[in-house]
Amino acid sequence: MDNQGTMDISTINRLVGGQQEAYGIYLTIEACNSGGSISPNYEVEELEELEARGLNPYWDNNVFRKKLKTQALKNGVWFEKSYLDNKTLLHDQKSIGTSENDMYLDANGKTVTKLNNFSYVKGAEYYHNLFAVVDRLESHNSLFPDVAYIIKGFMENKNGFPALVLQQSYVNSVERNATKEEIEIYLTSKGFTISGLRSWSNGHKVWSNGVFELFDARPANVLKGFDRQLYFVDTFPHSVKYMQ
Repeated sequence: MDNQGTMDISTINRLVGGQQEAYGIYLTIEACNSGGSISPNYEVEELEELEARGLNPYWDNNVFRKKLKTQALKNGVWFEKSYLDNKTLLHDQKSIGTSENDMYLDANGKTVTKLNNFSYVKGAEYYHNLFAVVDRLESHNSLFPDVAYIIKGFMENKNGFPALVLQQSYVNSVERNATKEEIEIYLTSKGFTISGLRSWSNGHKVWSNGVFELFDARPANVLKGFDRQLYFVDTFPHSVKYMQ
């Protein structure tokens, strides 16, 4: 996968864990990668207003969401709401005011299900599209295999929007959130240094080791277990290769 907009099935196989659904997930992502692209005829004033509000004038979320659900149903990787029946809501994205995920504790008590609302899919450009989401997940799994993500499929979240269904290990032996200093010491020990500003990190500086770059590594997203280990459960990484 690179910034030319390509992705192969092996990438999805690694994220799905070799399940039968891998091909259906692959087909859905391939079909919808540019699924919200539109070609409207704006007046100059309309175009300037949209851009001033930070909106992509050539991307329509409603068009994207409709196509995503249609393709996921067609490819047999769409879950109905009953998929959540035996799961307990732990984190309500909308009520708490975070940007992406509703999180549910699974019945086994060992994993959580996250419904990602695609809030960072903002266009067909490689740093904003679905392939960028895939790169982010694969980068996370390479950096933090103890809390790796598995893609399960797609479904509507509680707000009625199509979402990516992810599963992740539940860290239940948590002492507290890690401190800023602990996070910095850990990342430095792994060869990371503070690097420059990135458009995909909303203009914030990132941590970089030359292979991966990491944003949003803050106490709210990093847990410290009673085993003294740090668990980076909800940070924002990318591979340098993809983002170049």
